[in-house]
Amino acid sequence: MKKKIQLEKIFVRIEGGSFWLPNVKYAEVTGIDAFSHKTITERFNLKQ
Repeated sequence: MKKKIQLEKIFVRIEGGSFWLPNVKYAEVTGIDAFSHKTITERFNLKQ
């Protein structure tokens, strides 16, 4: 199900790696739901 949100924040967790090739563990996207006006946070785990 697709949701429309107003984007508030993107957080990227980096553990190690280098400036040009960081080890990204996960990314979180936080926003406000366009219909219910509730805060929504989604976490995307990135495999390496």
